[in-house]
Amino acid sequence: MKTLSRLVLSLIVASMLMGATACSGSSDDVATVNGTSITRADFDKVFEMAKAQNPGAFEGSEESTMILEYKRSLLDTLMENELIRQAAEEEGADISDADVQEQIDAIVSGFADQATFDQALADAGMTMDDLRLNVRDQLMYQYLYDKVAPAVTPTDAEIAAYYEENMEQFATPAQSQLSHILFATDDKATAEKVLAELKGGADFAELAKQYSIDTGSGANGGDLGLSSTDAYVTEFADAADALKVGEMSGLVESQFGWHIILKVDEQPAAQQTLEEASATISNTLGQQGRNDAFIAYMDKFKADSEIVVLDETLKASE
Repeated sequence: MKTLSRLVLSLIVASMLMGATACSGSSDDVATVNGTSITRADFDKVFEMAKAQNPGAFEGSEESTMILEYKRSLLDTLMENELIRQAAEEEGADISDADVQEQIDAIVSGFADQATFDQALADAGMTMDDLRLNVRDQLMYQYLYDKVAPAVTPTDAEIAAYYEENMEQFATPAQSQLSHILFATDDKATAEKVLAELKGGADFAELAKQYSIDTGSGANGGDLGLSSTDAYVTEFADAADALKVGEMSGLVESQFGWHIILKVDEQPAAQQTLEEASATISNTLGQQGRNDAFIAYMDKFKADSEIVVLDETLKASE
């Protein structure tokens, strides 16, 4: 079983929504999927884990519209995941304990030590048994996805059509590498003093570190990195665009204060050719084709299934 990039501990919170234990025959079920129960205990457990992760999102009455809609969405997720389990089993999935343990070992290895991992698990409101169920479900999903949505190779014509329809995705606007020194609006005198020192040959980076109130760039000698000037406010962008490489502006006022801008470098706008973009497009169309195939498969499987919501409050609103 191949290692799944999605199976990392940062997904514990997301994957907890995929691990409710399905047990048939409970006297208190919230729903059934082809006769398999989603029990009240399982539903409540997952809901409580979600609350533990983001308590601020669940403030207010349990009967509030927002929380009720979340519960309905949660039940939809649990039912969809039960459908995936059942479909995977029908397609021959046989996930061994060794497969599960391999993935868990990979997760644990991403932590400094076992204690750090144990704490992360506890913070997520999960036990190792919960994690094993979640990992098994992730592997079931991947097995089913690979089985019913095999790799798709788009044609050259499809790649070319996508390129023509989405050329802006492969365009890079002109970019400038800028540095600046920022002064408070009411501190123009200091800005003028520093500007005079710069014109006299003082080092821009050193004065940025000393005077700039933009502490982020100031610590780096005023460096703002390489980006399109569209990222900046109008006054700053207009002044930067008027500079040649190596040139420094006078005082430029914006809503943030007074700037002195230095253009360090620039790169012209560029457009990837079809040949340059073809590999990216092929991957995009291939993944899109697989996703479409998987969705179509699951839509049919769901349509052929018997799904019953037993809790009246959790039935979808009309």
